Amino acid sequence: MAQIVDSMMRCDRKADCEDGTDEVDCTCRDYLKGSLKELVCDGKADCEDLTDEQDCGTNSGISINL
Repeated sequence: MAQIVDSMMRCDRKADCEDGTDEVDCTCRDYLKGSLKELVCDGKADCEDLTDEQDCGTNSGISINL
């Protein structure tokens, strides 16, 4: 049986679908967009996979803290 959940409930680290599919294939960026939006496209890499700084439009560069 297919379930429909609000897009805000996807990738929120809580399974809202019985089968958990709303949490499948989520990136670090997806999780940040739900709870820490200020870290997305802020010019600093906060995700190991750098997804929080992808598709941000024009940017003078990013800094990576190791």
